[in-house]
Amino acid sequence: MTALAALRLAVASDPVVGSPAVNALLDALSAMLGTAPVEDSARFSVKQLRVARGWSQLDLFRRLCRLAEADGERLPEWTTFKRNLCRWENGTVGVSPYYRHLLSRLFDAHPVAPVGAVA
Repeated sequence: MTALAALRLAVASDPVVGSPAVNALLDALSAMLGTAPVEDSARFSVKQLRVARGWSQLDLFRRLCRLAEADGERLPEWTTFKRNLCRWENGTVGVSPYYRHLLSRLFDAHPVAPVGAVA
């Protein structure tokens, strides 16, 4: 993991430091250094990203529902979703490609760990 990737990970886990301005600065540094904005080794877990924003699991669900509705989709009921979210956050199962896409959009394009990966 590069120093920039480690810095991104640290920023994502700190709600005070993890602002859009700081992320934009990191993107600019990445561009100047000729590296991808977020390297494959700098994957973030759903829980890290959620907690960094001070969101509860229900907050995350509601935000994802709004995104899905904008796409003409409907997420499962809260109890079903919560069971899956707990599994993702505990690393029991990986995040499916559909939810990875939604979560990446929700978290401003920070990649979410792929299926089978535990961050």
